[in-house]
Amino acid sequence: KHNEKYGFFPLTIVPIPLSLTNHSSNWRWTYNTMDKLGSLLINLTSEATSETSTVMFATGYTQYTNLVSIYWLVQCTEGTSLADCRTCLDNTRSQIPATCDDAHGCEIVTGSCRLRYDTQLFYITTEPTPSPPPPPPDSSPSPPPARNSTRP
Repeated sequence: KHNEKYGFFPLTIVPIPLSLTNHSSNWRWTYNTMDKLGSLLINLTSEATSETSTVMFATGYTQYTNLVSIYWLVQCTEGTSLADCRTCLDNTRSQIPATCDDAHGCEIVTGSCRLRYDTQLFYITTEPTPSPPPPPPDSSPSPPPARNSTRP
């Protein structure tokens, strides 16, 4: 989280090495890899830090090769401002090549945000719950029209 006195808490890196049995072993994070995936990460960061986001959280995936999809999760901690969330996710994204190296899955966690990727789906996807239907119109009868009465 962001703290007025200390700024962001120090970066805590928690790589999660994952082994894959059916994928090529020549996986390697390169700047070319980041270029290929950069637009998805930028979009997820924008989604998580949009003015309408109430949870500062986004997931998505990209087809890396014909056989490999990469699933992503970006999230900021409660109480982090949208601007600080964006800064944290941008800084964390830049740590991927050096931190995750050849891992097929990795998670980088800071005090303010986390970024995780994996070639295996690790989050539950659900369809958004539809909004409830609007209430029915008021079916009470209208009052009778007022009568004008005059006395002679």
